[in-house]
Amino acid sequence: MSATLATEPREEAPARVGDEAGWESVVERVRTSVTTMCEPVGVTSSVRAELRGLAPPTSRMRQQVLKIAEEAAHHALRDTPPQTITITLRRGDGGLLLEVLDDGSEGEGVRSKRALAALRGRVAPLGGSAELRRDDAGWVMRVRLPCEQLN
Repeated sequence: MSATLATEPREEAPARVGDEAGWESVVERVRTSVTTMCEPVGVTSSVRAELRGLAPPTSRMRQQVLKIAEEAAHHALRDTPPQTITITLRRGDGGLLLEVLDDGSEGEGVRSKRALAALRGRVAPLGGSAELRRDDAGWVMRVRLPCEQLN
């Protein structure tokens, strides 16, 4: 019995359109995971998606989008839980835009340093960017991930 050692990284094949491993599956996994995190602490969550025109996600992209959404929800719930968290996944310039809005009131310095460092650590290997800021209604976390577009 012999084993072969792969020295070249293999390119992941994207999921086929209509596959259960496509964007619909990613959205449902995000919805389920975030709801599971929010319900026990009385926080209302919603997940919206408009991903038409994006190429089907690779396995790595599916996993990382879920982890990024979970990380963002975790930071929103960590200290002073908001009443609502809304996650939006949509096609943006050059790929996927993931936005997490929450109405939490935690002070800016503490949350932004912790959350932004964690999010940037997750998006950097994918060639993406992350930003977190306070606005009038609470917190806005925005992640941009490069993703092939079909049209």
